Amino acid sequence: MTSAGRAPRTKISRAAPILGAALVVLGSGCEEKRASLGPEPTSTESAPCAFAGEACTSSCDDRGIAKLADATPKKAAPSDAPRVQIALTVATAWPTSAKWTEQAALTAWVKRALAPTRRAFESCNIELDVVRAELAAVPSRLLTVVANGKNSWAGLAPEGEDPAAFNYDLGEKLTPEVTELFNFARRDLPNGTIGVVVIDRIDYYAAKKATVAGGLSFPPVVYHATEDFPARNGVLVATAYPKCGSLPSRLNDRVIAHELGHMLLDQPSHDTDPKNLMNPQMGGELREEQCLRMRKNLRGIFGKNAFADPGRPGSK
Repeated sequence: MTSAGRAPRTKISRAAPILGAALVVLGSGCEEKRASLGPEPTSTESAPCAFAGEACTSSCDDRGIAKLADATPKKAAPSDAPRVQIALTVATAWPTSAKWTEQAALTAWVKRALAPTRRAFESCNIELDVVRAELAAVPSRLLTVVANGKNSWAGLAPEGEDPAAFNYDLGEKLTPEVTELFNFARRDLPNGTIGVVVIDRIDYYAAKKATVAGGLSFPPVVYHATEDFPARNGVLVATAYPKCGSLPSRLNDRVIAHELGHMLLDQPSHDTDPKNLMNPQMGGELREEQCLRMRKNLRGIFGKNAFADPGRPGSK
């Protein structure tokens, strides 16, 4: 799906089992070009980019995805706590300038975006290890993606069906666009690394109905397609982009933590307690049994370089 013009709009993610319920307000359209972002990667052609019309389509889109700037946090002193490794890619349209002037802004953006995740996981004695954080230029078709197929139930199993078994039988696969984003985010990293990709808009189907998501995760066993491993170790997050080629607006602070929670719990379901991180309201708390499950899955799923078929849920 190609990217539409960024007209002002309000976006609320639905309360589907794998989604973060996040209110995101999108900014003004792309007709106002950003002149301060850059640089264009040295591995690409030297010709400057230009935006076409009101969409964020750029003359540089055919260059694919390329890293613009690094914002990987400095490594903290190692501890004995189990670690979840993530690679964060903040996507933006191809910039029109060859001079990067916002390194400090990018670093601050990444720090703010990850702070609630650090706090939530620290309560479970789990360390967030950000192995890479970067800004990347992407084609306009990857700023807005359709994340699943028209026949997807997105965890909303029909009434009377066991959700885990239903989704296993469905065998849902990643779309090519999502696979491309996750493969870039996780490139050259261990299979257990979870890719987190921030884009402008996520369209998806839940119970075969089209809707919009503020966040989307792909728990490795619940959404089961072994041929997608390890690309499917990923989380999509949508936020506002005020202009083509600019940094996105600040995220709802808990969307990344919520979606990573789905990954580590390997569950699509939401919690009923509004104070809990895994509730659609995204409170900040996690219960001890949730922490235990996360730590177990860190060892048993994300600590491995191969993904064996676990069999149909409930069949053992």
